[in-house]
Amino acid sequence: MMSNQGSPFISLVHLQRLKQLYSAFGQTPSYVDMNQLTGIFFCSDRNASKLMNILKNKGFIEWVPGRGRGNKSALSLPMSFEEILLKQLEYQVCSGKINEAFVYAEHFEKRTLLQKKLPLWLNETKVELSKANTLLYIVSYSFPECRPMYARSSSSILLLEAVFDTLVRYDEDTGKIRPHLAHHYYFKDNQYHFRLRPDVYFHNGERLRPQHIKSCFDYRCITEHPYLILYRHIEKIEIKDDWVIFHLKQKDPTFLHLLTDIHSAVFYMDPTQTKVSEDQFNQAIGTGAYSLFHQEKDHWILSKFDRYFGIGGLIERAEFWSTQHQEAIQSGHVYEKCPVQPEDHENAHSVEQHACATLEFANHKNPLSIDERAWLIHKIRQFAVAHNTPINSLANSIMPYHQKRAFHLFHHTMKKPERTISVQYRKGDEWELKPLFDYLDLYGISVSHHVVERSNYPWNGSDGVDLYYSCYVFGNNLSFQYYEWLLTGNIFQTCLNVKERRSLLLFVDTIMQESSDNTDFMEKLYRGEDWLIQNCHYIPLWRDHAFYNISDKLHGKKMDNMGVMSLAQLWLE
Repeated sequence: MMSNQGSPFISLVHLQRLKQLYSAFGQTPSYVDMNQLTGIFFCSDRNASKLMNILKNKGFIEWVPGRGRGNKSALSLPMSFEEILLKQLEYQVCSGKINEAFVYAEHFEKRTLLQKKLPLWLNETKVELSKANTLLYIVSYSFPECRPMYARSSSSILLLEAVFDTLVRYDEDTGKIRPHLAHHYYFKDNQYHFRLRPDVYFHNGERLRPQHIKSCFDYRCITEHPYLILYRHIEKIEIKDDWVIFHLKQKDPTFLHLLTDIHSAVFYMDPTQTKVSEDQFNQAIGTGAYSLFHQEKDHWILSKFDRYFGIGGLIERAEFWSTQHQEAIQSGHVYEKCPVQPEDHENAHSVEQHACATLEFANHKNPLSIDERAWLIHKIRQFAVAHNTPINSLANSIMPYHQKRAFHLFHHTMKKPERTISVQYRKGDEWELKPLFDYLDLYGISVSHHVVERSNYPWNGSDGVDLYYSCYVFGNNLSFQYYEWLLTGNIFQTCLNVKERRSLLLFVDTIMQESSDNTDFMEKLYRGEDWLIQNCHYIPLWRDHAFYNISDKLHGKKMDNMGVMSLAQLWLE
């Protein structure tokens, strides 16, 4: 048996010595002389003797030195090296030293073993992390996209809003736009003028200057990314002293709202460069209340930024762990469920989102005819109406903004499809769609299934796929995000042909010119969604919810319309 003398922790160097001993002798009791030990350790007699005594006092070996010159010593290892390593990893994890555990596991090529065992230890870890004011946040997805320009999934939002800031912010309570990185702004002659705060620093220590803003948005306007079309009205960006001036080509009542969107967040870019280095992008350097301290596929850490200009977070660190292990559900302060399973509707905290599931008709070489689409829409709507529930309530439009408008399909000629229908959806969404597929089967509709990893969403377009099952989630600024969805959603990108995209864009720009303000513009914009529905491009299905297991020790957990918490508002009891 191992003794409990001293601290249970062992250094990486001493653990390496144990591995050398185990490789040489295994668990078979052996008699060894000093020459053997110095050959194994590649060290002097004195250091070899010292090492053996340390390992003995730690309880990792049984060691009886031989008495007298030339007498051999008795050595045995009560446990295998893997058992000893596993004990060390458990000690470290349960003491809140998760990073050290990963260093050890990586060094001895036991990363997979640690990932397997980690969920079993996290419950004890949570207690230790709470003492250190560290949040333990469990998710089922890998490290999300951390570049504001490229993030398309709601799983990125908590990370982005903690690490980055925007020039201005949308106030949900008043509907007004407030200064943030810019402490003052005004509009004149199709120009927006922003004066920056003097006390803002990036996580790398550089002070935010107007040149950073210009470089950041110049790069946005010339680089291909999912939101590029939203910046189409920027003619040029000018700097005058501490002011940044955006010159617009035409009237755009959404532009100020665009700057509040997290996809318009200010990220670090060297003003002397015309391109962001991959290293800068991967480091996710912003000005937010938290910096990205550590990042791996299944583990990332956010650390409180001490030089934040505003009211910073109350939590010192947030440890994010990705695992599918069921025992991890109760281990974290927060467990975010995705994908959602039927049992989650009863056993988890439900948060109603401004979210909508849709089926979208793909544009490819052999698409379904408009009559076939109309027949499918008619039947699918019948199903959605019949299966209307509080959790999956019927949707008449993409968001609640126009939910009271009834759903009408004015396409009178319909034709039942004669070929198999190909549907693409993400792994984990099967249970939501199975009742619908069973319903269509009653009418003789055969479905071909294309299931992809959740990380592959949103879709990039695929020949042969007739329908995409998508879900859109919207934040607090619904009016702007309605416009954003119309021009950057999957429907615009993969369901419309080139001519249809041009027509929709012309329509949007025209009503912008005609609108008196943003509210007037949003009321008119519904005609764009109605055009998509009447031309059988997509079907709104049902609203969606987010599901969490949340510890009673966590406070300040107010959710936004996306079902996302703000890390800066959370605190541990």
